[in-house]
Amino acid sequence: MTAGKRNNSDNSLFSIQIDKWLWVITLAGFLYFAYTEGILKEFWHIAQEVLADEIKNIDNQEDTQKDKDKKKDKGKKRKKNKKDENQKDEIIKVIDDEIAINYDTKNFNPQLIKELEFPATSTSCQIVRHKYYSLCYANTHEQAMWVAYCLEHTETQGDADREDDHFQPDDLVSAGSALPTDYLGSGYDRGHLAPAADFIFSENALAETFYMSNMSPQKPDFNRGIWKELEQKVRFWTKKEKTLYIVSGGVLKIGLSKIGKRNKISVPDYFYKIILDLQEPEIKAVAFLMKNEGSQQPLQNFVVTIDEIERQTGIDFFPKLPDELEKQLESSLSVSKWFKSKR
Repeated sequence: MTAGKRNNSDNSLFSIQIDKWLWVITLAGFLYFAYTEGILKEFWHIAQEVLADEIKNIDNQEDTQKDKDKKKDKGKKRKKNKKDENQKDEIIKVIDDEIAINYDTKNFNPQLIKELEFPATSTSCQIVRHKYYSLCYANTHEQAMWVAYCLEHTETQGDADREDDHFQPDDLVSAGSALPTDYLGSGYDRGHLAPAADFIFSENALAETFYMSNMSPQKPDFNRGIWKELEQKVRFWTKKEKTLYIVSGGVLKIGLSKIGKRNKISVPDYFYKIILDLQEPEIKAVAFLMKNEGSQQPLQNFVVTIDEIERQTGIDFFPKLPDELEKQLESSLSVSKWFKSKR
């Protein structure tokens, strides 16, 4: 390469470099001018506003889509609920038809009768429905006139521990239930009407049995003796018969002695327990009436008719049974049907 060509090339490169620096200096000058005059700041604000508007538009679009989706989901849910309600109504109608068909016949289906174990409602007590049992609370006696539940053989086993449960007032009793302190120094146990051992299949079920609405004053040798023996016998029968309907309570009447300083709790002289088995082939029932005191007598000695307990309590038990079957069960003494085998 000749010296002339090399000089021309060098000059061209030098010229390009000068042009680049001139652009840099010019841009820097413009930016400095824009900054000092506030133009750059205004431009930044405009850019921020444009960006915010874009973000807002995007959010609005998303919200609109969410609203559309939400309305769509609500529409689907309403259709589903309406469909479920229609199906439920159809099921209820079928059940009602089944009850109408079977209610006055011998071969009725007890599973179709809601709250079959409930005695006839008394105007002098409040029906309280817990999840695992129900009762009718008599404010004048500060305890339940009856406690009723259905016990399945699968519920007679479990590992729920009562040591962590504590006696507590029943908030479902509108006028307020008795309190644990009402029993202090009385000499009476807080006797379970629905026994805790019948509900060891669930911690929640067990805890429910410690409501004070489920308690009645029982003498210690009664509560821990013959009454406990009867409770154990019922669980034995449940394992054998699969399903039993159980109603328990004290015989409440005017003139009973009272305990408690804040709440006056009647002390029953007698307690009853009625057990109903509606499983074929041998439908049967048995009732016990026991004095509130310790006893060494066999359980068979306390068997009475349901009619007798109705006479003493004024309660109509199992009113939802077909009349003919109710009359037959409540008037008979079926000791041998229950005490066939040894424990």
